[in-house]
Formats: sequence, structure tokens, C-alpha cells
Amino acid sequence: MMRHAAVLLLLVLALPHRGLAQTGASSQLSAVQPLSLDDAIRIALERHPAVKEAEAAVLAAEARVKEARASYYPQLSFSGIGKVGLSGATGALGLPGFPASPFFRNTAYSGNLYQTIFDFGRIRHFVALERALAESTRLQEVEEEQRIVWGRGTAISLFLRRYSSNELPNRSSKTGV
Repeated sequence: MMRHAAVLLLLVLALPHRGLAQTGASSQLSAVQPLSLDDAIRIALERHPAVKEAEAAVLAAEARVKEARASYYPQLSFSGIGKVGLSGATGALGLPGFPASPFFRNTAYSGNLYQTIFDFGRIRHFVALERALAESTRLQEVEEEQRIVWGRGTAISLFLRRYSSNELPNRSSKTGV
């Protein structure tokens, strides 16, 4: 019983403070400034999911260009094997290169370095293709931003034209007042 009384007392003491906090919030809401067209467009571009998706697509395309350019550089690989059972050539088990551990019969390891010397322009054309696709993705991002700006600007200008010519429906006629 004493516990319920303590909880009730805390609730009673907390309610007036909560009411004061809400009145402060409502006074802040009444002091909100109207948005300009530029601010509305900026906020739409910052928050629109299609713009965020387009930005992510551009980042992915730029990463694919870097991946394509990586073929110009040497490739280094390491591999190892451990076997139990019959001894024999480790090359038959799929280990590329020369196994470098003649002292241990059950393990082997190797390291390989590959460098493309001449590929008849294949890497260059692949990098050019990825760059063209990245540029296309950048242009799609710009197109998406322009579509959003045009859509918001058109909607706002249509609203302003109807508002200035009093074509907007009267709210009091709908409520029956």
C-alpha cells in the first residue's frame, strides 16, 4: 500500500512539470518561421531516399573503377597445405608454385607473384568501360536531384497560383461550419 502511495505521489509531482514542458514546446511551434522555396528544396535533397540511393550508386561505381585499375598492379598470393597420410608430391594436391618446405612432409606453403606484362589492351578497355559507367551513374544522380527539385518547385508554384487565385477549397465548407 505504501508503495502505491509513493508511485501516486511521484506521478502527481511529475504531471505539472510535464505540462510546463508542453507549453514551452507549443510556444516554440508558434514561433516557427515559414520555409522559403530554396530551404524546402535543400531539405528535400538532403532527406529524399532516392538521392541517398543515387549517392550510394556513385560510390559503388567509383569503387568498381578502382577495382578495375587494380589489374595494372602485381598480384601476390599465398597458399598452404597440410596433409595427413601418404607422402608424395604436393603439386598433385592443387598447390600452385613450388612448395617451400622440404623438411616437413605433412605441410607445404608457397607464395606467388603475378604481373600482367601485355594483355592486348584488355585492362585499359575494362577501366575505360568502368569509368564510363561511373560517369553515367553520376549523371543519373544529377538527373534524380533535378527531378526532385523540379517536382517540389512545380508543386509549390501550383499551390501558390491556386492560393493567389483563391482556387483552394474552403475548409469551413467541408466541415459544415
